[in-house]
Amino acid sequence: MEMISELFEKWLTLFTFNQDTIHNVVLVIVYLRLISIPFQSIYYRNRAEEGYREVMTEGKRKKTMVVGLITNFLLGSLLLRCLQPNNLESWLFTGWTSATIILIAIYGIIFLSIFLTIFFWFKGKNKSFIQLLSKLIYLLVIEFIFFSVVLWFISNILAPSSYSMDSRVNVSDIDGKLVAISQIEKSTVTGREGGFTYIARSVVISSVDLHSGKKIWSKQVGNATNYIGPTANGLLVINRNKGKLYFLDPATGDVSMTEAELIKKFPVLANNMSYDKADFVLVNPNTLYFYGLDGLYYKMDFATNKFTKNIAYKDFTHGTDKSLVEKINQLYPELMEVTTGNTDVGEDRELVTYEAARNSTNKTLALISLKEHKVFWKLDLVNELDRFGDNENYASSAFYAKGDFVYTWDGRYQYKIKKENGQVIYQYDYKTESKIK
Repeated sequence: MEMISELFEKWLTLFTFNQDTIHNVVLVIVYLRLISIPFQSIYYRNRAEEGYREVMTEGKRKKTMVVGLITNFLLGSLLLRCLQPNNLESWLFTGWTSATIILIAIYGIIFLSIFLTIFFWFKGKNKSFIQLLSKLIYLLVIEFIFFSVVLWFISNILAPSSYSMDSRVNVSDIDGKLVAISQIEKSTVTGREGGFTYIARSVVISSVDLHSGKKIWSKQVGNATNYIGPTANGLLVINRNKGKLYFLDPATGDVSMTEAELIKKFPVLANNMSYDKADFVLVNPNTLYFYGLDGLYYKMDFATNKFTKNIAYKDFTHGTDKSLVEKINQLYPELMEVTTGNTDVGEDRELVTYEAARNSTNKTLALISLKEHKVFWKLDLVNELDRFGDNENYASSAFYAKGDFVYTWDGRYQYKIKKENGQVIYQYDYKTESKIK
């Protein structure tokens, strides 16, 4: 009974005005349509009495009116449900190729149906333009509802997908804008057989303006691609399957340097690269350590174009300050799996992520005091912050502080948060490549 009551309450909220303009406009139309049905019934009865329409018995007339009210109420409910923001997202083109192909097919079917409706209207006789317009509206409403259900079924039942960070989030100042560039992985279940789940992997490298929460560019890349990080030559990208290395312009996402051009600067690289992300360690934009197929370690200096061969390999990590974590664990023993990000959030304060319960699938971001047991604010995140492929060190880049704001990523979403009180300014969705609020 409780579940039925909850579903009924959610149903009724569809017929409540809110802050969504589209919802409110359609709701007014639905209400007007429902109100008009009884008046239509009375009008047609009067026309029948005047001899302009077929006379209908009172019982049949009332039955027709009730059926019309129920049908339009249910149709209006479905329409309002499909117009909710989380459902409308699926109708937007994004950088994900599979979703784009499905949308192109759906839009193609809709435009074809409109063309055929208009074509047969021209061939018909004694049909008014009002009848055509009415038919087109009903056609579009039915198709919108039907394909909304289809899109929901594909994304939730047929091929459910999850989104996660597949690289560190690199924050850079590009043309006066603070920009976050990262690689996003879309994992889609394609089938289950013999106890195994088969997953297709899609990858996008995306650039987002941190201040406004707007997409600057996104680029679909191969599923064996790894974004290493920003260098003086551009964003270093490698593809393991294709055996390919290249650089992207951080301002546009276009290729700024090819592997052939890099080899001209460093000829020893020719036929000496494994294209495995584990063999590349980017220390800073000018310094890249590289492990060659000849079993030697190399250092590339992009600032001077100098190449150092057979160096001693050093373990460059972006890890957590262990002494700081130990201090936090002593002051906050209830926090589990604490990580820090070496961000400047004020004296005697620290920005951390932690698990509220052992083996939890969720993380919490919090601003805490290092002098006393005090949590200034916290934000629960849906996905794991450290789900970054095979390298757990990526978790250290999962939040970033600048000025009065903190930025964090939980796999699918990016947040801009007020540093002092934890208020979320906006939430960016990497699935739809748009700002939610």
